[in-house]
Amino acid sequence: MSPLIAWLRSAFAYFSLDLLRRVEIRYRLITAFILLSLIPILVSSYISYVESTAEFKHKAEIFSKEVVKQVSKNISLRMEQIETESSLLVLSDQVQDALTRIAHGNEKEQSEARQDLTRLLLEHYGAVDFINQKYFLDKDNRITDTQAFAQLTRSVVHLVQQAPDRNGRPYWGSYDNGAGQQDLGMVRAIIGKSDNRQIGNLVLVIRPEYFSAIFNDVAVGSGTEIYVLDASSDKLIVRADGSSMSTDGKAEPGLLERITNADPHGEPNGFVDFHGKNGDRVLKSEVQHPDSYKVLPWKNNINSYNLRSG
Repeated sequence: MSPLIAWLRSAFAYFSLDLLRRVEIRYRLITAFILLSLIPILVSSYISYVESTAEFKHKAEIFSKEVVKQVSKNISLRMEQIETESSLLVLSDQVQDALTRIAHGNEKEQSEARQDLTRLLLEHYGAVDFINQKYFLDKDNRITDTQAFAQLTRSVVHLVQQAPDRNGRPYWGSYDNGAGQQDLGMVRAIIGKSDNRQIGNLVLVIRPEYFSAIFNDVAVGSGTEIYVLDASSDKLIVRADGSSMSTDGKAEPGLLERITNADPHGEPNGFVDFHGKNGDRVLKSEVQHPDSYKVLPWKNNINSYNLRSG
């Protein structure tokens, strides 16, 4: 027999026999009665605590889902508004005629067409403060504005080249603005109305605060983040404070993969258990579009449910 077991046995014998025998029987009965009375109270209190905690977490999850779904819906509405306005521009006779002259006209006609396109962009988007950059490209992906900076030109062409063929529907993706920051860019292929062939592209780069202003109506607790994550590149684009993200700003390793593989055929809005370096739990909501989507994660500590409406 080990010395530890022998010591425990002797200690038990002391407390159960020697010590209790020294206490009068009435005090032992009173103590036993108090203990028996407290046991049901302790058990019921514990059960109530567990049930109330579970109910609180359940209601917090429902509330969080609804808030994030509404935020993603508002972002979708703003994206659709930009798409609708851009469709009116690219289908206009002025744009169609100018791009046709660039493709088939002589040198003078091409020069005049480039000036016309620059003027149309200024007329349509010059007073729109949330449009950071705006460009027309011809069918060979060359920017029609000859005065555009070469560094910006490379970023615009890269965004256009990564856009898949959507038959005129817009594509949204992260855009490197040339200053080490990520913005949200839209590419819309321009289809000629005469022969139904692509004759150019329209590129719009949106200021991040245009979307992050939506977050202002949502007050989040400590340890919580809300941002727009590009589902195709794993890059953070828009944060709640409205600042652009740096080009190396990415989500935690494995987050996007966990979101994608959580339930590929399930609902687009819901919690994803992701135990990152801070023990985070992610509530994601997809910003749905016919051609692409963004993921809007709401990260919160897995043990914290201090979300509240603004």
